[in-house]
Amino acid sequence: MSINGFTMPTMTALYGGFWQLAFDWSVPFELPDGRRGRVTVYAGFVTDGASVPRMAWFLAGHPMESPRIVAALAHDWLYASHATDRKTADEIYAAILRAVGRASWRVAVEYAALRAFGESAWHEHDLEAQYIRDEGRLDWD
Repeated sequence: MSINGFTMPTMTALYGGFWQLAFDWSVPFELPDGRRGRVTVYAGFVTDGASVPRMAWFLAGHPMESPRIVAALAHDWLYASHATDRKTADEIYAAILRAVGRASWRVAVEYAALRAFGESAWHEHDLEAQYIRDEGRLDWD
């Protein structure tokens, strides 16, 4: 299935709100400064989707909703792998959100939330970053 030309990832529900990627998947992006690339995530990667507190779901939407999951999956792998720096990972998330058609104000709010509250999630993955890096790729054009 695709939305706005982007292939939706095929996910299998696990326990505790986690999902596992069923097949290799990739998404292209273009940053506002013109840098372009592609995030590829391999089958088996586990995600919780967009890290939206449950009390905010009524406003922001479900963590696994389409088409946001396209950006969330890429972003989760970038945070887990440390394949780039945190700011660039957040910029890629916002760029993908824009590309899949998320409203500008939602992109701005989600990007601001990542910048304000994402640091602890970034550091949670420090020890596993090298292992997780093998579960995907970040390629720059």
